[in-house]
Amino acid sequence: MVFDMNKHGNEFVEYVAEILEPVGPVTFKSMFGGFGIYKNGRIFAIIIDNELYFKADTETGAAFAKQGSEQFSYTIKSGKVVKMCYWRVPAEILDDSGFLQEWFALSYQVACKSGSGK
Repeated sequence: MVFDMNKHGNEFVEYVAEILEPVGPVTFKSMFGGFGIYKNGRIFAIIIDNELYFKADTETGAAFAKQGSEQFSYTIKSGKVVKMCYWRVPAEILDDSGFLQEWFALSYQVACKSGSGK
């Protein structure tokens, strides 16, 4: 993990860093009022408003939705809702290291395929 917790002071980010330790070193970068989470220079997750979202494509997004996930979206000034390719990790997945590692693997594969990062 690369970031200074004293600088950020976010308990949820610290928690996410801890539960992601088994997947190897990850990097957290402040962005747009939240954090991007990277592995090997590829963004695979974001934290917005103390919620963890994993990157997904059409196939993995559908699988995440079946597990109770919701797609990250926001509303722009015109009132249009913009949906991004990130899906919220439900609390029960956060609490289950096996499921969490499965979701991470799927998300990281999507990040590698999409060429995000590097």
